[in-house]
Amino acid sequence: MILRQDGPPTLICFAYYFPPVNEVASLRAKYFVSAALDNGWHCHVVTTNFDTSLGSIDWIELKSNENLTISTFGGETKSSANVRCMSLANFLRAAIKPMAREIIRRLPFHFLEPAESWKRLVSAAIDCGSFDHADAIWSTSGPVQSHILARKLTKRCTSAVTWVADFRDPWSGSHFFKLLIGNRLQRALEKRCLKTADHITCVSMGHAKYLANLHGKKIKVFYNGFEDENYIYNPKKSIELRKIFRGGYDFEPVIIAHTGTIYGHFDKIKISAFVNDVLSACDKAIFVFYGNDQLGLKKQFINEPRAFFCGIQSRSDTLVLQNSADRLLLLLEPKKKNNSQLPNTAVISTKAFEYIKSGKPVIALGDTNPEKNEALKLIEANNELLYINDTIGRLEHLKVAREIKKNYMAQRLLPPPSELYRRNIMNRYLKLFGHPHER
Repeated sequence: MILRQDGPPTLICFAYYFPPVNEVASLRAKYFVSAALDNGWHCHVVTTNFDTSLGSIDWIELKSNENLTISTFGGETKSSANVRCMSLANFLRAAIKPMAREIIRRLPFHFLEPAESWKRLVSAAIDCGSFDHADAIWSTSGPVQSHILARKLTKRCTSAVTWVADFRDPWSGSHFFKLLIGNRLQRALEKRCLKTADHITCVSMGHAKYLANLHGKKIKVFYNGFEDENYIYNPKKSIELRKIFRGGYDFEPVIIAHTGTIYGHFDKIKISAFVNDVLSACDKAIFVFYGNDQLGLKKQFINEPRAFFCGIQSRSDTLVLQNSADRLLLLLEPKKKNNSQLPNTAVISTKAFEYIKSGKPVIALGDTNPEKNEALKLIEANNELLYINDTIGRLEHLKVAREIKKNYMAQRLLPPPSELYRRNIMNRYLKLFGHPHER
């Protein structure tokens, strides 16, 4: 590798999710890199092979930027596995490995396997000196392999580099680790990995408090925020979409929309009961779900003509639905299973910021303390909010039907707060690295 002798300093960015991958996780890295380029950095993004089979996130504005380099790494292929010498040791390893992998997959603290394959390939590239030209390093997770790779690169660099580790999602404290032993193991791994990080950042005050207790250092919070110039509201598309969901009804429906993943650890019974109660109490209500249905909620409504499950959609189509709907549904994070997990009041999904930007009234369903829940406080400060406690049941669900009939929740007419735009947030974020021309 020939080290950069002139031009702007290089910022190495470890981001497993990056455009054009059609994942909301790609957006934080997209706007960070965009802001870094605007602030005078040369960005070398280390990411995974692009899969655009489910659409893509717009990245046109940076395709021709001379200060942007993107290195992609994929997982193991069958051909590479087949060329291994089948010695006795390799034969035993080949026989045992699938069984071990299946056991590990069922444990409460396993790593995401595709990201492990990515980590092995990037790690080999680091060993070969492919990223020795780093002047600064940024890693964002999940998956946490981004931080592990960043730590390895900092240990290899001969000169001092600034490493900022960013948590879009938690490492330890996550709902994925249901058993206490799993979370304790991850806490130890996280603490050891990030010991040499110059700064640690995250997306909520609650997570910052958790991280500060774990790492013994000040944590800086930079919200995810919402998108700006790339997605412009198109009234014509909204009218066309409403016609589709109206179907053959002789009335104008009240569309309650949910956009984003319905996670597998959510409570299917409570969510199904809520939707059924609202539909039975309000003839005009229609539910529309865009996104990955990990919970299998669609199976509960196969014979329900007023519940639409449309699967994963493009970013632009998702935002069209948000602007077309009458109400937006926010499914809140369930309560923690043990004391080592983050409290559900500390979780702020990207969806919450998208809902704020839309200005639409929001119905939040879950079991939380609305006085302490960061997402609800942000939404309530900007939009009309109706919180439904899903532990109470039908009487609480009927609040939605009454609200629809009285129509007392109005759309916000004022523009969204400028400090929550992703580009503005990331311009503030870049100050952690100092000015590139001072290096």
